[in-house]
Amino acid sequence: MNSKYYYRIVFSILFFCCLQFRAQNYSMEELDSVADLHRGKGEHQKLIDLCLTLAEQYKKSKSTESEINTYIIIANELAHLNRYKESLTYLNKAEKNISIIKNPEIRSKLYGGYGRNYYSLGLYEQANNFFDKSLKYARQISNKKTKTRRLYVGHVWKLTVFAKMGLTDSVKSMERKCMKLDPEPLLYTNIAIRFLKNKQHLDSAEYYLNKAISISGTYPVYQKAMALKNFGKLYTEKKEYGKALQYYFNFLSIVEKSNRKIDRREAYKLISETYKLMHEEDKANEYLVKFSLINDTINEEEKTALKMPIKRIIREKDAHEREEKNKLYIVISIIVLLSVLLFFYLRKAYLKKQKQKDEVITEKLQETHQLKKQINPSFKEVIQLAKNGDQRFLARFKEVYHDFYDTLTSRYPTLTTGDIKICALLKLNFTTKEISEIEIISIRTVENKKYRIRKKLELPSEVDLSKWMMEL
Repeated sequence: MNSKYYYRIVFSILFFCCLQFRAQNYSMEELDSVADLHRGKGEHQKLIDLCLTLAEQYKKSKSTESEINTYIIIANELAHLNRYKESLTYLNKAEKNISIIKNPEIRSKLYGGYGRNYYSLGLYEQANNFFDKSLKYARQISNKKTKTRRLYVGHVWKLTVFAKMGLTDSVKSMERKCMKLDPEPLLYTNIAIRFLKNKQHLDSAEYYLNKAISISGTYPVYQKAMALKNFGKLYTEKKEYGKALQYYFNFLSIVEKSNRKIDRREAYKLISETYKLMHEEDKANEYLVKFSLINDTINEEEKTALKMPIKRIIREKDAHEREEKNKLYIVISIIVLLSVLLFFYLRKAYLKKQKQKDEVITEKLQETHQLKKQINPSFKEVIQLAKNGDQRFLARFKEVYHDFYDTLTSRYPTLTTGDIKICALLKLNFTTKEISEIEIISIRTVENKKYRIRKKLELPSEVDLSKWMMEL
């Protein structure tokens, strides 16, 4: 593992030296090697700048697959630097042309990038869904080494998500899967975190942290930083605050170079808390101020960045609802078709035709009723009052539809004013959705109100409440 990594670094250095001469011809594996070289040094901004240059060259040469790959690398580095809004912007750029790309590795990287951002913004369920998508495409990769890498990344991120969600069994399941693949320092650190969180078996936590440190030299420096931070937590738990501070400052030194605000914030907080435990109030307050300043900045950035995934979630929800409706229409169409075939096959023409006639008559009656209402000069006025949420609506409705109102209230005296208003809106042929918008309540609340009205009217469930109101 280590020798291969060093060979890769040597190759990356040679590759980087000749970069300016043939940038658009590099394979994904070559670019990934250079990316690993920069990540190993914590040079995330340099990697971003490099990929921005490459992306322009790929765009000019119409190397779509390579262009998308650079966008994904940029997005991941921006996410690492807690610049989530920018990261999501580049992922969106990559996704625009993803439909024409057949490479499962790129798709796996793309959805992994989305998962990383959603996780960092606290959208754990959505993040987990993206990591599932990433793993789905990872399993389709033909290159065994690349496949193993993508599977490891997907599982280790799911482990992190499950840890945040408090799903211990799922965390352990992901740990086992990662161990079978190609464990990295961060995996051992995550296992140690689990022991630290439970404040039990601190010797086990120390064992896994030592294991993480022992192999961290061949991995991105960030992985070493995570181990150092948790060594600090281990010594804090042991009440050896001096040692804890040393580890926290080593952790801070690394994350300051890579400019990861979230890790700097955590470092300031941990250092402040440790100084407080040591009764060094001045030092504790100094780092508390640093924590507060950077915390305000991060919160504002995350608040801004959250708008993008929320919009996406809404879009996907709407698309899902449309898809479900389309499926419903298909099912209904099939049922109708089978009904017609069954109708002819069983020779129940009369009953079927009669039923169809009744349906047509009912529909025509509703249409006729609607036309009559529209002819009524007061109809539009009442409709407009309802749509505007005007307080005069019910009073004007009583005047225009006094027969309906008198019949309804005399037969069913238990109806409240609120019930009568819902009945009036149904009489005017407003849909449940339209009523929810007029009343500024949820569709579910409208359904509950209709259910209570149905009970007061003692109507069986098969009776259409709107139709019943229109015929009253």
